[in-house]
This record gives sequence, C-alpha cells and structure tokens, in this order.
Amino acid sequence: MLGILDFTHIDSIFWKDVVMLATAATALVFLIAAFFSFSRKESARSRGDRLTKIGWILFGVDTCLGILQMIWRWIEVGHQPWQTLFEVLVFCGVLVFLSYLVIAAVTGMFRYEGAWQGIANLMTTLALVSAVVLFFIAGQKDKGGNELPPALKSYWMWPHVMAFIFSYATFAVGLMAVLGYYVLKLFIRERAVRDWLQDFDKFSFQIVAVGFPFMTCALMMGSLWGQEAWGNYWGWDSKEVSALISWLVYLIYIHMRLVGGWRGERLFALLIVGALAIVSCFLVFSYLPESQSSLHKYAE
Repeated sequence: MLGILDFTHIDSIFWKDVVMLATAATALVFLIAAFFSFSRKESARSRGDRLTKIGWILFGVDTCLGILQMIWRWIEVGHQPWQTLFEVLVFCGVLVFLSYLVIAAVTGMFRYEGAWQGIANLMTTLALVSAVVLFFIAGQKDKGGNELPPALKSYWMWPHVMAFIFSYATFAVGLMAVLGYYVLKLFIRERAVRDWLQDFDKFSFQIVAVGFPFMTCALMMGSLWGQEAWGNYWGWDSKEVSALISWLVYLIYIHMRLVGGWRGERLFALLIVGALAIVSCFLVFSYLPESQSSLHKYAE
C-alpha cells in the first residue's frame, strides 16, 4: 500500500506539464463559451452560461494544481521555489491565475451576462493562453534546483519577489485584455460589445490599479533589501534600471489618464509599451552582456 502512495518518482516538470495541459483545456472551454455567449439565440446563450460555469470550476482546479506544483518544487529544492528562471516563470503563471481572480472580482466579471459574458470569456481565454505560454517557456529552462546564495537567504525575499511577480502577472493580464480589445473591435459588431469597448479604458485602468501598487512596493522593498545585502539602496544595476523603466511607463500611464486626460488607444499603446518593458526586464535581461556583471544574476 505504501508503495502505491510513493510519489517520489514524480518531479515538478511532470506537474508543470499537467498544469499546462489543464490550463489549455480550460482556455478552450472559455473560448467555446465565448462563441455561444455572443450568439443571438437564447438556447446558445444558455449553453454559453453552462460552459462559463464549468470554465470557472476548471479555472479553480488549475489554480489549485499550480499551487500544488509550486509546493512540489519547494519540497524538491528545499527553499522558496522562485530562484531559477524555470521556477520564476512557473510562479508567474500561477500568479496569472490569482491576479486574474482578483481582477475578475474588482471588475464584476463573474456577473456578466450575454455579450458581456462573451467579452469576459474571451479575456479569460487570452489570460489562460498567456499562462500556457509561460509554462511552456519554463519547461525549456529547467536546469534543476540550486542552492540559494547568501544574499537571497533574507526575509526580504518573500515579499519582494511575490510583489514583483504578482504585478508582472497582473500586467500580463492587462496586455491580454488590450489584445482582446482589438480582437473585439475588428470582429464583433454587436451593440453591447461596442458599448463595452467605449468603457474599456476604465476596465484597463482597473487592471493597472491592481498591479501598480504591488510593483511600487516591490521596488521599495528591493531598495531596502539592497541596503541590507550590498550596503546601498540603489546601485544603478542593470536589473534595477530595467525594473525602474517598467515602473515609470505605468506611472506615465496613470499620470496621463488622471492628469493629462488621455483616453482610448493612446493609453492602450502605453500598456503595450509597459508589457514590452517588463518582458525585457523579466526575460531578455539574462541574455544582455550587461547582465553578466549584474548583482541580480543568480541563476539562469
């Protein structure tokens, strides 16, 4: 009996693949539900309602599986599982689930009906696709767990990394929302959708409002951690500068919306620029020559 319950041969790569496939299946459910929700036939919309409910149940299952995968990795390596690029990418994918649930609660997405429900389903599909992409890239990066270097054995690691990754995951959802906006604008002509597109500026701002405070706190905690680990609050390290640029892009977005009076696609362009800045900081950074001397380069 004990032999049957022995799971030591199952590693975190296996769980990552399970989460990736389950997430892809859930994305497909939401995509089909979106087509039904946009239909003018009541019977089709009823099927859309049922599929949407199933989709949210699966979404919850995916979230639990992702958390299980993180716990499994933690047991494997013996420390917080967000040091290597594999671990960080998987963690970001899991936080896409969690941040999306927060966004859905803030925007009232769970209560959408009809064409509005179709919009929510399309947004959810794109968010899940972004998580699948993160899990897929992570699978190409795993080189096994590493021992934490002394600088990372700090009480600052928990809040600093979690705040940064949560903000990154939230802004990834924001990018998917912008892409969804253009898909809806091009292909869906229903009046309810056009009305919603006019309010998309408010919807996208709510996403930024969720993620920006976490990014701000992460930068502040990183500065305090730097003082403790290296003796200065800000060293103009290449990773610090790239993170600051990302933060400034979203600060400009907020300023131009609240003070400059910008609305619509000019603001959406800033969200795309911000997402590209995060990708540069998060993924491209390790391949830049400057990163080889960075104090933040602990592992591939």
